[in-house]
Amino acid sequence: MSSFTSGYRRPAFNLVNGFHPGEVGVSYTFELATPVYGQWVRITRSTPNDVLTLCEVDVEGVPNSAANGRLRNK
Repeated sequence: MSSFTSGYRRPAFNLVNGFHPGEVGVSYTFELATPVYGQWVRITRSTPNDVLTLCEVDVEGVPNSAANGRLRNK
Protein backbone atom coordinates (compact mmCIF):
# COMPACT_ATOMS: atom_id res chain seq x y z
CA MET A 1 0.00 0.00 0.00
CA SER A 2 1.32 3.46 -0.78
CA SER A 3 0.30 7.12 -0.48
CA PHE A 4 -2.73 7.06 1.75
CA THR A 5 -4.52 9.55 3.97
CA SER A 6 -6.25 9.12 7.30
CA GLY A 7 -8.61 11.47 9.05
CA TYR A 8 -11.53 11.64 11.37
CA ARG A 9 -15.07 12.82 10.96
CA ARG A 10 -17.51 14.73 13.09
CA PRO A 11 -20.93 15.77 11.85
CA ALA A 12 -20.41 18.49 9.19
CA PHE A 13 -16.60 18.20 9.37
CA ASN A 14 -14.10 16.15 7.37
CA LEU A 15 -10.57 16.76 8.61
CA VAL A 16 -7.37 15.20 7.30
CA ASN A 17 -5.15 14.38 10.22
CA GLY A 18 -2.36 12.40 8.61
CA PHE A 19 -0.77 11.56 5.29
CA HIS A 20 1.77 8.90 4.45
CA PRO A 21 3.57 9.21 1.09
CA GLY A 22 5.11 6.05 -0.28
CA GLU A 23 4.71 2.40 0.54
CA VAL A 24 3.90 0.80 3.88
CA GLY A 25 5.26 -2.51 5.08
CA VAL A 26 3.49 -4.81 7.50
CA SER A 27 2.08 -1.97 9.61
CA TYR A 28 2.01 1.79 9.99
CA THR A 29 1.00 3.91 12.99
CA PHE A 30 -0.27 7.48 12.85
CA GLU A 31 0.53 9.39 16.02
CA LEU A 32 -1.50 12.59 16.17
CA ALA A 33 0.27 15.76 17.32
CA THR A 34 -2.84 17.09 19.06
CA PRO A 35 -5.81 15.27 20.61
CA VAL A 36 -8.87 14.97 18.39
CA TYR A 37 -12.51 14.28 19.10
CA GLY A 38 -14.48 12.28 16.58
CA GLN A 39 -16.73 9.35 15.98
CA TRP A 40 -15.48 7.87 12.69
CA VAL A 41 -12.14 7.23 11.02
CA ARG A 42 -11.71 7.34 7.25
CA ILE A 43 -8.74 5.85 5.40
CA THR A 44 -8.51 6.64 1.68
CA ARG A 45 -6.07 6.36 -1.20
CA SER A 46 -4.66 9.49 -2.78
CA THR A 47 -5.43 8.09 -6.23
CA PRO A 48 -9.06 6.92 -6.35
CA ASN A 49 -8.41 4.26 -9.02
CA ASP A 50 -5.84 2.39 -6.89
CA VAL A 51 -6.88 -0.62 -4.82
CA LEU A 52 -6.90 -0.27 -1.02
CA THR A 53 -6.76 -3.50 0.96
CA LEU A 54 -6.87 -3.44 4.75
CA CYS A 55 -6.57 -6.60 6.81
CA GLU A 56 -6.91 -5.01 10.23
CA VAL A 57 -7.37 -1.47 11.51
CA ASP A 58 -7.03 -0.60 15.20
CA VAL A 59 -8.20 2.77 16.50
CA GLU A 60 -7.30 3.56 20.09
CA GLY A 61 -8.37 6.42 22.30
CA VAL A 62 -10.10 7.45 25.47
CA PRO A 63 -13.65 8.74 25.95
CA ASN A 64 -13.88 12.53 26.03
CA SER A 65 -15.06 12.35 29.66
CA ALA A 66 -11.91 10.40 30.62
CA ALA A 67 -9.59 13.01 29.10
CA ASN A 68 -10.09 15.40 32.06
CA GLY A 69 -11.05 18.27 29.78
CA ARG A 70 -7.97 17.98 27.57
CA LEU A 71 -10.13 17.30 24.51
CA ARG A 72 -12.43 20.06 23.36
CA ASN A 73 -15.20 20.21 20.79
CA LYS A 74 -14.50 22.99 18.34
